[in-house]
Amino acid sequence: KRQQRPKWLCPSCSTQSALKIPEMQVQPATFAPFSVEAIEQSLVARFEQQVEKHSERTAIKQDNQQLTYQQLNAAANRVAHTIVRHGGTDTAAPTTAAPVVIFIEQGADFITALWGVLKSGNFYVPVDPGFPTQRNQYIVEDVQTRLILTCDRHLESAKTLAKSLPHPCEILSVDTLQPDPLAENSTEELTQNLHLNISPDALANIIYTSG
Repeated sequence: KRQQRPKWLCPSCSTQSALKIPEMQVQPATFAPFSVEAIEQSLVARFEQQVEKHSERTAIKQDNQQLTYQQLNAAANRVAHTIVRHGGTDTAAPTTAAPVVIFIEQGADFITALWGVLKSGNFYVPVDPGFPTQRNQYIVEDVQTRLILTCDRHLESAKTLAKSLPHPCEILSVDTLQPDPLAENSTEELTQNLHLNISPDALANIIYTSG
């Protein structure tokens, strides 16, 4: 004997079904309200506001490394000031944003470099050190970057990428931008926000996909 299928409740039918379906209680979605002023700000401005509100909260936690929002902001500012000092952006009169390659795998150093690039008024292009050299060379050549941010463990590979460019390309290691305890004044200056006039419509990144 064929098993009879259950009958479902049909709103268009005049008769009730044999199987009753319990009503589902759907909770309305909740969204954090954003003011017009908040939306019309750059990513950098929004980030720095969060730093002021939650300076001691954990922003990044990776393995044994943990950074608060204040520590992340200070580290990113060191990167940004260094980029500006190397001709990346003029704090008095910001020029057209330029591509900065971040040659670091995803992690705390990558996030620090990311915000450092944005704070300098430029946009970042992530290049994964784990990808084939030929692919990475194509990306670096295509964006025509003049600055590669990397770390000490990928420094030699970054130099190889820079050599493939037809123009000079500087290489900066985020590991060399750590604060020097013997130079307190300069260190304090480099951890301060740059206060650049960055548009909320400014380009943030260019990402190359396999497709």
